[in-house]
Amino acid sequence: MPGTRTSYEGPIGGPAKSAATSIGWTLRLRRQSCATLSARRCGTRCGATPRSVGQSPRTGALSILKTALRFAVDAGYNISPVDRLPSELVGGVESSRDRVLTDEELRRLWQARSAHMPLLRFLILSGQRIGEAQRARSSHVHDDRWHIPKEHSKNHRAHWVALPRQALALLRGQDTSRALLFGTATDSGVQAWLRRWCERERISPAFRPHDLRRTCATRLNTLGVLPHVTEKALNHTRQGVMAVYNRADYEVERVEAMQRWADELDRILGHSAEVGEAQGITHELPSGPGNSARRTAGRLNP
Repeated sequence: MPGTRTSYEGPIGGPAKSAATSIGWTLRLRRQSCATLSARRCGTRCGATPRSVGQSPRTGALSILKTALRFAVDAGYNISPVDRLPSELVGGVESSRDRVLTDEELRRLWQARSAHMPLLRFLILSGQRIGEAQRARSSHVHDDRWHIPKEHSKNHRAHWVALPRQALALLRGQDTSRALLFGTATDSGVQAWLRRWCERERISPAFRPHDLRRTCATRLNTLGVLPHVTEKALNHTRQGVMAVYNRADYEVERVEAMQRWADELDRILGHSAEVGEAQGITHELPSGPGNSARRTAGRLNP
């Protein structure tokens, strides 16, 4: 058949490619019309995404490989040879992290100087996932809400985030002439910088961007926010009976909770909600003609 693809080309490389080679397996899609799918679009079609934050490369590779092969089965392939392959055989079960930042660590991180700091400060304030925040655009922010499209969400459900005044002040400092509010959609640079920063600051154990989300959730509960409100604010997938019957949005409670956390963070940092130093609006542009205008151009309207 003209235009028919005979092999899957998805976001599989590195450990995943090695794993496929080691089991002596080559995927063939016979008589399946996939000619219109590029490598990236095929990955999107089958639901394969880069590994989750905190996931080991081996486990992430296995997850992507399984997703790609399930797509192949749906497309007509007989069986997936790795569908029942346990993660223990490719590197072990990952232990759950419990790292929560202390008040002192929050203060030290907030005062750090880096082009990554606006993003990291936003993660502290919002408690959302780094991958979702990095894909945020100015068009996703309406009034005091940040709307996360379902295609950007980990659980594939659209979500809105209540933005306290401190988070809104931070976003107004971002250059909205860029396609993405925080400039990049990959977390590798942020992860590497944060790891090096923890080493320089002699912070042990080191923390990761996802630990900022855990810190926000923990602090919300410490402030007396009810667990189900915290779960909804952070867009966690509900389990059991709650998932089936509880469809409440908790709008008022979520708005109040996020503002309460932002005010508590102000107390920890020792200042009130202000634009500038308090919100870490740093673009690290070199001095020179025209750069002062570029710092203030294209920002969110107050």
